[in-house]
Amino acid sequence: MCELDFTIIDGRIKYAFGVAFICIGIAAVCGNIIALVSIFKSTRTNRSDILLISLASNDLIIGLLICPFLGIEQFLNYYPDVCNFQAPGVSSLFCITSLNVALIAFYKCFILARETTEEDFLSMKTLVFCVVGSWLLPPMVTSISYFFLLKVFVSIINSIFIITLLVMLVCYALIILYIKRTKQSLKNFQNTKINASQQTLSLQMKAARKVTVLVLCYVVCFLPIVACILINLFYVDGTKVRTETLETIFLFADFISCFNAFLNPWIYTTIFKNLKRSTKYRLIKEDHKRRKNYGAVLGQ
Repeated sequence: MCELDFTIIDGRIKYAFGVAFICIGIAAVCGNIIALVSIFKSTRTNRSDILLISLASNDLIIGLLICPFLGIEQFLNYYPDVCNFQAPGVSSLFCITSLNVALIAFYKCFILARETTEEDFLSMKTLVFCVVGSWLLPPMVTSISYFFLLKVFVSIINSIFIITLLVMLVCYALIILYIKRTKQSLKNFQNTKINASQQTLSLQMKAARKVTVLVLCYVVCFLPIVACILINLFYVDGTKVRTETLETIFLFADFISCFNAFLNPWIYTTIFKNLKRSTKYRLIKEDHKRRKNYGAVLGQ
């Protein structure tokens, strides 16, 4: 039984979404490859990079498999034939994204709140365990629940998204409070010379803003699909039929969730300082290095 039916949507709208899915998929693949290469090439790494690698890898899979699959689907109308595999697969990847972003927000938020270092806050073993769990649990839970009872599946997916959204909002509120407190502390240094404390506060302020942007992007991109899943609870029993407008809204929710996979790596490259530097200047440095080596060879 398929819980959605995109075949009733107007052809022009479907084709537009199909092209958009494919374009977003290509952009997401390129962006996440750049992000992953930048992380591995960066000379300055920390434990939070593990979370970024996990999120970028998941976004890469979404861009490489899910976006083209959903895009071509709008032209070929094969959803009824593959829905039993597509629904749990797409839901699993979206849940992995949610858990990864929640881990990043929670991790950074508590480091800022406790004013501690990453090494003191969480061990590498615990961090890896959390990342592995975020990859293993969603496929297991969604697959088992989907093939046994669809209503339970929808409820579980809905619960995962709502819980992660609540975590996001709590972290966002804590970070906003931290930014306000830090701004006040920085004002106290205005009439003094720049010292280590002021520099530390400035760096912490930048870190807080990074997490804030990441959280906001997640909330904006995944709020529509959470709303659609809530609406879907009233239709899973099959007694009610969705209208074309409602199916279009569901398709838009899928698209905006995939759009997050395209957006995340550009957040990394434009906001995360070390990643930005390695992305923007790596090719320039390599070119300068090649020229220097070439000049040395000619000098010999």
